[in-house]
Amino acid sequence: MTPPPPRVVVAVIDDAIPFAHYRFRDTNGDTRFDSIWQQDGLGPNPPWFNYGAWLTRASLNTLLASAATKGLSESEVYAISGVEDYSKPAHKPLGRRTAHGAHIADLACGFEPKDAPPGQVLMGVQLDQAAVQAMLPVPLSVHIVNALALIVRRTRQLEAASNRRLPIVVNLSYGWHTGPHDGTSLLESAIDMMVRARQKIAPMCVVLPAGNSRLLRTHANFDLGATGQARNSETLHWKLLPDDRTSSRLELWLGSPSDAVIVTVASPSKTQVGTFPLGHFGPLTLSGQTVGWLDAKTLVGPTGRRGIRVHLARTAPLRPLDASASVAESGAWSLTVKNVGASSCHIDAWIDRDGGLHGWPIVGRQSHFEDARYVRLDEAGRVVEFDSMPVTSPVTRRGSLNGAATGEETIVVGGLIERDLPSSRYSSLGPAIGQSGGGVRSGHAPDVAARSDDSRLLHGVLAGGSRSGSVVALDGTSVAAPQVTRWLASQALTGVTNGRAPVRTRAQQQESLRPPSTFPGSEAAGDGRLEIHLAALAWGRTTKR
Repeated sequence: MTPPPPRVVVAVIDDAIPFAHYRFRDTNGDTRFDSIWQQDGLGPNPPWFNYGAWLTRASLNTLLASAATKGLSESEVYAISGVEDYSKPAHKPLGRRTAHGAHIADLACGFEPKDAPPGQVLMGVQLDQAAVQAMLPVPLSVHIVNALALIVRRTRQLEAASNRRLPIVVNLSYGWHTGPHDGTSLLESAIDMMVRARQKIAPMCVVLPAGNSRLLRTHANFDLGATGQARNSETLHWKLLPDDRTSSRLELWLGSPSDAVIVTVASPSKTQVGTFPLGHFGPLTLSGQTVGWLDAKTLVGPTGRRGIRVHLARTAPLRPLDASASVAESGAWSLTVKNVGASSCHIDAWIDRDGGLHGWPIVGRQSHFEDARYVRLDEAGRVVEFDSMPVTSPVTRRGSLNGAATGEETIVVGGLIERDLPSSRYSSLGPAIGQSGGGVRSGHAPDVAARSDDSRLLHGVLAGGSRSGSVVALDGTSVAAPQVTRWLASQALTGVTNGRAPVRTRAQQQESLRPPSTFPGSEAAGDGRLEIHLAALAWGRTTKR
């Protein structure tokens, strides 16, 4: 008896899934998606969750067939499905020519209809738009965990119907700067648990980007001597930009559960707001006005490491005429961290991402650390891409890895320039952080690097826009990750077992064929640079060497 052809589930979790795009249809015009979960949509809920709209293959095909009969455009299809309901004030990412989710989905599993692999089972989850816009790690993590759970449960339904196991490859091109960076955050723990449970019966991979914050000056780390010793305090200068209409967030993470520190906060005008010990939880007030919030009480990781979260208010009202809004002073706020423990300690600080997501209204501006010892440009005026050794500034490029990508089971992808294979200068660096400042992920972080720019002049990678026939270029490690997702899915269709180890082995094999002097370093490219050449990704722009 001939065995059935291999199949693989390819899932994309993002903010705008263009299910009507021709790159996700077969030659008959039917959808290649098994299902779409619009987490903020109105319609039948998915079987396992009581929110959002669950669009099955049957309902999608009915919608597409009706649209073809009536001569409706893709925009009208999205309007009928509720994705582009302009009677509601919420942002409509698919209404723009360029949509992050459309680009990522095309790189992960988009094909010309005649070239689409018959064994791919596509699933899409459009994340709750309010959570995406806020970019707060905890609520967004909950929606992502729900998305992963739905993908696994739907796959189990398909397996029961076909009496065969299906490998799963999930692309999640999202992340943030803050978090413990030791693999113990809510999302990372959930991913590790799900992947390990699933791998007992069938392969499962979750692919994430390394992040784009290497040069944003959003990470600092330093060591403090014990009480009474030299260098037992350090002052960080946190620069809030003017006209920032969103709050800014920062987290300080102690290296050990036994560490004890106090934090003194001062405004740009040198007015001291107060000194706060571990255990404090309350507002930051200045001249009778609340300008922020400090939580040194509730942020405790599973390993016992303590964290201190500082929120500062926006520096401009969200609406110009809202004179009563609480605002913080723009400029460099001072955070002085002093060790009051009996032993030395290690501190890491991360400023969370701000400034808006691609395709979304920009209301925030990214804050950063300022330090005179941090060298941004060399003597020739070129951007310094790696920390100079020895490191003299607490503000570092190292350790800027995506705060959602330090778990053990995730496959983390950095970005490289295809032309001559250097690391893209924005691609975040490892390693993950351990209690003693070392890496806790086995191997390097990120694991590998893939194309995120075609060349130094041709920025980004070409892929589909939000409408059929459109092509746009986007850069960032978010576009490197889905190419690895695509490669993993193609490997699964050949019967190859996927996971972190095979990806790293493939990168090592490719790296062994190149001169060692060209390697950008394990903190940027992990175990190597993957050159993924798939004809289906060729959009007419070439960078052949």
